[in-house]
Amino acid sequence: MQPVIKLNYYVVSITVTIMFLAVPKASVIINTHLTPEFIAEYGGQTGKTSYTILIGALASLAVYKLLLLGLQWTFENIRPLRKRILGPYFVEGTWVGFYGISATPYYAIDVYEQTFTRTTIKGWGYVSKEEQRANWESDMVHIDPSRRSLAFICTVNFFPQLQSDAITEFTFIRKDKNSPPEKNGRQFN
Repeated sequence: MQPVIKLNYYVVSITVTIMFLAVPKASVIINTHLTPEFIAEYGGQTGKTSYTILIGALASLAVYKLLLLGLQWTFENIRPLRKRILGPYFVEGTWVGFYGISATPYYAIDVYEQTFTRTTIKGWGYVSKEEQRANWESDMVHIDPSRRSLAFICTVNFFPQLQSDAITEFTFIRKDKNSPPEKNGRQFN
């Protein structure tokens, strides 16, 4: 299940449960405060029903919004929950690797970050410890758990003054269930 769908599933389910449990108690409170004088002045029995529906709808929206904001804060601050909600779409951390078989390999560092609405990949490329050659940040990220792949589009800034768009795709490979994934990929500039 896509993470956004899963998140909304949780929020809607909790909202419906809270409203189901709260409606009988809220109905007593509403009927207590909607006095006969108020009802007569603002629409009779039909008005009472309309007010009850309006109050219920506003309460549902308020509960949904509060739950969504609370879950968003929790999602962004508690990694185990983020990992549970994202499931196979969870990718976070730092990857360090090198490319090339020449005497001077090209080193790359990628930092993967996920928020409530976005996955971002920031990277830096070096030809030696002191010489940074490029940096990049993703414009769009696509994660495909069934293929164990991740693809992203980014703008690469090569130093000193060259800029290029790039499409990168990685496939994650595990030697066994307990080993960390290795990435194998390609980039097109």
